[in-house]
This record gives sequence, structure tokens and C-alpha cells, in this order.
Amino acid sequence: MFDADIRDKYSRAKQLFKDGRIAEADRLLEELDQAYPNHPDILYGRVRCLGKLGRIREARILANKMQTMHNDTRAPELQAWLKRL
Repeated sequence: MFDADIRDKYSRAKQLFKDGRIAEADRLLEELDQAYPNHPDILYGRVRCLGKLGRIREARILANKMQTMHNDTRAPELQAWLKRL
């Protein structure tokens, strides 16, 4: 999937999210998105972060990308979650 440096950043972003440090996790994921644009796992993480940060409009755009670009099965679940926020 990713090279070692990218894998490390991705793992750190996941841990930051779990620790409730959402803005920091999103910043890391945003960096990763520049290296791997529109990668479905990175998009998923960003949607979760943006939703938690109250940036619903941006999160919806990325969830839609997951659906249209990758036909990602996680997209409908995310879209439903965003509607409840």
C-alpha cells in the first residue's frame, strides 16, 4: 500500500484520531493526501476527521469522491453518519 514513511504517518494519524487529537490527525492525513491523492483509506480518515471537526460540507465532498472514484463500500455508511451530525 504505502512506503515505510507513509505507513508510519498513517499509523500515527490513526492513533491521534483514537486519542481524540482530531485536528492533528487531519493535518497528517492531509499531508498524506498530497503524496497519495484520493487514496481511499486516506479519504476515509479525512472524512472521519472532518466530520468530528464539524466541517461537514468538506467531509461530504470527500465521501462522495470515495463513492464516485472508488465505489468504496464504506462511502454510504459515512454519508449516513454525516447526515446525522
